[in-house]
Amino acid sequence: MEQDLSSVIKNLKDLKAEYDRLSAQPLSHDAMEAYRCWYEQSFVLFGRFFENDCKEFVNFSSVDNTSTNGYVLKENYDKIRKDFCVLVDRLEYGEAYKGGPVSLPAVTSSGSGKRVFISHSSEDQDLVNRFVDSILLLGMNIDASLIAYTSREDMGVAPGENIPKYIRDNIACADIVLLMISDNYKTSEVCLNEMGAAWALNRTIVQILLPNTSFDKLGWLCSLDKSVKISDSNAIDGLCEVFEKKLDVRVKLSSWNRYKEDFVKSCQAQTPAEMTLVAVLSDPLQPQDDELGLLDYRERFDYANKMVNDICGCITKGLNDSNAVISRNAKQLQTLNAHNPSASQIKAIMRHSAKSMNDLAEIVELNAPLLKEHFYDMVDYAVKVRSCVTHKEDVESGFDIVKDLLVSISGAKESMIDLRNEVEQQPNMEAMQNKAKKRLYNAQTVLIDVLDSCQSKAKDLVGVV
Repeated sequence: MEQDLSSVIKNLKDLKAEYDRLSAQPLSHDAMEAYRCWYEQSFVLFGRFFENDCKEFVNFSSVDNTSTNGYVLKENYDKIRKDFCVLVDRLEYGEAYKGGPVSLPAVTSSGSGKRVFISHSSEDQDLVNRFVDSILLLGMNIDASLIAYTSREDMGVAPGENIPKYIRDNIACADIVLLMISDNYKTSEVCLNEMGAAWALNRTIVQILLPNTSFDKLGWLCSLDKSVKISDSNAIDGLCEVFEKKLDVRVKLSSWNRYKEDFVKSCQAQTPAEMTLVAVLSDPLQPQDDELGLLDYRERFDYANKMVNDICGCITKGLNDSNAVISRNAKQLQTLNAHNPSASQIKAIMRHSAKSMNDLAEIVELNAPLLKEHFYDMVDYAVKVRSCVTHKEDVESGFDIVKDLLVSISGAKESMIDLRNEVEQQPNMEAMQNKAKKRLYNAQTVLIDVLDSCQSKAKDLVGVV
């Protein structure tokens, strides 16, 4: 009986992993068949051991799978995936309702739920948000719905949900638990409890050391010197290998390297003085600002210029990706309209569009302040370069760069205004889409203000018209 049950559970996990692989194209015949096969066999097993006084079993058994639309089935899957993980874990740990306790050999499967739990201090939310976006979502292309992260509404605790239970259940289901260790983490009782629970449940644990955190003992962790430093590019590559192995993700190398390097650079800038450049200038062993020369200023100008171009490239890619998703969804809506679709079918597609808008808004929110910061630095150092030379031609190349950027910024601002107007004119069709539309509109407004500010900065300090 024990071995048979273990085999059944392993088979269900394999079926779930197969649907995870195929669900990138939810309308395909193979994806819909994989979902139905996984669900039907899971329902039969759970029905043997759980009754209607079990909340997770009620949730799992109450979904309506009669639809022939793959997006509806994918939406159902997203609703019950966590319930599946909890019910399986209860079977594995002998916590069944019907027929008495279940005794099973320890079951460990790297493909169990393909879930990630992020244990972190809310004080570090800004940095962890950037890690989730740049490393997990964009770099590794992990679906947000697979990540348990309490500081984000789309990945965290639903309104009215029991928070301790949410944390317990999601740690229990996680294939990987990330401990985002900082000085704030060390003083948080909740964080230390999460860490202890992850160890007690024998989950795969990765310790990630945030900037400006010392190497000393932390509860169960006696060797923080073996942690992954969040600002170490090679160490983050090692983290990617762990995810590829445990979650069977396929990372596109070109995208990974681009997002990883941008993120690592931003972490390396998070010194106590907030930026590496400022920290260098404030170091008593380094020359003060009035001691720097032409080559020093030019070097810093070049760095700021590179950062501006990288940030603009990141925003542009986000815009292109979002436009591609919107275009695909529009075609799907046209196809559905010819077949008198139900409201649930349209709603599923609109929610997919909402995710795309949220992704773009997140990229804009993260990069707009960085764009302003580095553009201002670039202009300031261009002015300092000019103050160090007597021949106009020696600084023309720097000013030409600023002039070219001003032309690009002017065009980008006009395009962003047009895009914001398009977003505003989209009809209000679904709650999640309406919320995402508002968020994107606000993010675009912030970026437009930043671009306008950059124009003013360049004109005022450089005298470029």
